[in-house]
Amino acid sequence: MKDHTSNFRSRIDLAKKLMPLPKLMKLLNDDDAAERSALCPFHDDTRPSFSVFQGDGGKWFWKCHAGCGHGDEIDYVEVKFDISRADAIREFLDLAGVKEGGAK
Repeated sequence: MKDHTSNFRSRIDLAKKLMPLPKLMKLLNDDDAAERSALCPFHDDTRPSFSVFQGDGGKWFWKCHAGCGHGDEIDYVEVKFDISRADAIREFLDLAGVKEGGAK
């Protein structure tokens, strides 16, 4: 079980390197929201309430300061498509081109 979990984690890590949050957002036609401060792509926003930033270790995160949520690339896919966490992981791996075993 540990090998499966570490392989799964390494696939997610590879996907995050290949498809960091700003690149993912552009792929999903949320180009404007990929800026440091922007209108939220998840609700009817009239003032910028959405931010994208890099945290420690270069990892990317997003946050809607009006309450839509926050998180990483997988959280973004989950909210964007209103799908489960498991489905969001599968979708993110697919969007990043990471196949079973970690190969692209």
